[in-house]
Amino acid sequence: MPALPVDMNKVRLSVTEALTMNGIESIDNFRLITLDGKVYYQVLHDQKDIPVYINVEDGKLLVDGDQKYAIQLSQYFLGDTKTAITDTQLVREFGDEYPFINRLLPVYKVSFQREDGLRIFVETFGDRMAFAVNDLRYGFSRFFSAFHSWSFLEALGSLRYVVIVVLCGLALFVAISGIYIYFISNEVRVTDRSNSYTKTRRLHRITSIFVSVTTLMFAFSGGYHAFEKIKPDSRSASLIKTSVPVQRFHWDSIQFFTKIKELGLLSNLSVVNMGTSLYWQANIIDKENKVKTVYLNVSTLQELNNGEEVYAAFLANSYSSNKTDAIVSINKINSFGGEYGFVNKRLPVMKVQYNSNGNERYYVETSSGKLSVRIEDKDLYEGLSFAFLHKFHFADSLGKTGRDVITVIAALANLIVVVIGLVLFFKKRRKSKVESLKLKVESLKLKAEREKLNRF
Repeated sequence: MPALPVDMNKVRLSVTEALTMNGIESIDNFRLITLDGKVYYQVLHDQKDIPVYINVEDGKLLVDGDQKYAIQLSQYFLGDTKTAITDTQLVREFGDEYPFINRLLPVYKVSFQREDGLRIFVETFGDRMAFAVNDLRYGFSRFFSAFHSWSFLEALGSLRYVVIVVLCGLALFVAISGIYIYFISNEVRVTDRSNSYTKTRRLHRITSIFVSVTTLMFAFSGGYHAFEKIKPDSRSASLIKTSVPVQRFHWDSIQFFTKIKELGLLSNLSVVNMGTSLYWQANIIDKENKVKTVYLNVSTLQELNNGEEVYAAFLANSYSSNKTDAIVSINKINSFGGEYGFVNKRLPVMKVQYNSNGNERYYVETSSGKLSVRIEDKDLYEGLSFAFLHKFHFADSLGKTGRDVITVIAALANLIVVVIGLVLFFKKRRKSKVESLKLKVESLKLKAEREKLNRF
């Protein structure tokens, strides 16, 4: 969602007062959100993954607040507040309809009363849409999952990827051996009198030598990708959760609002714990309508210099157990591309580069404190292999549609070669049966003639 200013005139209770009124002694984090025109503290506490909503004016808890906020988000992303909602479900695990590739959990699935059966998945503590699916796309996803990712072997665990690696290895062998046979065998000549088998064989030979290049690309990158997946993804398991006691908050409304007005308009507010120091993490809309994140010491309201970089380094060090002096660089990533692809879902993130463990880099999301992905040099090679050889990102200059067209042509060409090869196989098999039958007939004739001669 775009950053919108919060009506600070409605914030009559400090976060400390609101929490104390509701008997909450410590929190994991909080944010300011606007729901149905009212401002609420969105609070995560007691290691729970579902936040509670406290009205900033009177301190009252909003019943089913997270569900109501999920509905508002889904309607915003759909751009439709009139279509009826048939169901709202909390999703805590990945499954057929919401696969692991979407990364974000927990999310709400909001179903709309539409002919296409549209469902939108939203993450409430990030104000973002995780996934949208209708009946047609769900059907295709099931097909893709079964025939491309071999999801029917999920019961085997990591062994499923071993099977895929073996199959990709066989595909590589077929492509390489086909290229070898092409160059050592004689050219198939076709004349007007050539039979259908000869013509089909020449067609297979010509198309295969060109298509084999894409076969090598698909098989190698697919096998490499599957091999890397044998090791389970552990990003969610490494989530850092730290509780902050409410009594550590120091809130002087006059001083706080005065400080914010000096910086711009407040879009959102949360708290971050950097060990011994506690900071307000404030998203500010400046005079140029640009959003920046500032870190204000909870006690003094003094702004932390380079706060985003400092917090990113703290998070990366916590996830990696590295020291700050091992950091080579810290950069903000605002778009997907290169080694940080769309599959990682989270933006913006901070890239923290180290000089150890294969030049490891940690992509951390400062707004949530979560690790998006850890990448080292060997992961970069696999990522580039998959992006350029499997998903054809070398054709990005043609635009997404142009790249997709080339990918479809390459996939269809592989399919055509396989079909022609099967036709050749069955034709040769049938031809062999006919020749075998002829030999048997000739053998019977010869046997009959011998018996006739023996009688004389």
